Amino acid sequence: MKIKLTLFALLFCISVFAQEKKDSLALSKNQLGFYFSKVDYFSEFSQDLKTYAFGLNYSRKLSKRFKVDAGLFFSREKKYYENLTFGDGLNNDFDTSFNVDLRSRFVEMPIKFRYNLIPNKNFEVHIFSGVLLKNYFSHRSQTTLVVKSSGENTTGGWYHYKPSNSNEIELGMTFGFAFQYNFSPKWTLALQPEFRAYFSSSKLDDVLDLDYSISTGFGVAYNF
Repeated sequence: MKIKLTLFALLFCISVFAQEKKDSLALSKNQLGFYFSKVDYFSEFSQDLKTYAFGLNYSRKLSKRFKVDAGLFFSREKKYYENLTFGDGLNNDFDTSFNVDLRSRFVEMPIKFRYNLIPNKNFEVHIFSGVLLKNYFSHRSQTTLVVKSSGENTTGGWYHYKPSNSNEIELGMTFGFAFQYNFSPKWTLALQPEFRAYFSSSKLDDVLDLDYSISTGFGVAYNF
């Protein structure tokens, strides 16, 4: 009898421990993920500026359907402008013009609120919106002088600078969807198309302002 009672108590403890562990996994409220995104920036004078972004995103579950995210992402801009003149901006009639290659590095810190449209155990679809801060920390440029009549091009070297009229910190908004596949209780794969609009620009020049970006992000996240 003592052996049976002991075995029963042991099986009961194992069952309770397993159920608690299952419940804790099902109720994981925290998620930390690494994301990589292909980004297309669009502005008035530069139609398509392809670049990338990568970084970390922390997500906290507030309820069954609501989450809040905070991230830190590194990215860069690569912009190229042709046929610029000192006289009146873009003008193909000038014999002498110059091309400018601008490259900047920055970090973005988004805060987003998510709503889970499909709260499924394995597959979830989220819609989200939020705000972001964009902080530049590096600028460099290269200028090429073009003389049409002679066909000669003279390219200068790269130099780093910090524009005196630059707002190094910008404010923006973000909106998008997140498709998540939970292939285990602890790990999640994510696909995240996203639209971002910028309320202010770096003001390097009136023609260099960024208006918005469209990106597709891929990530893997750990649930805990």
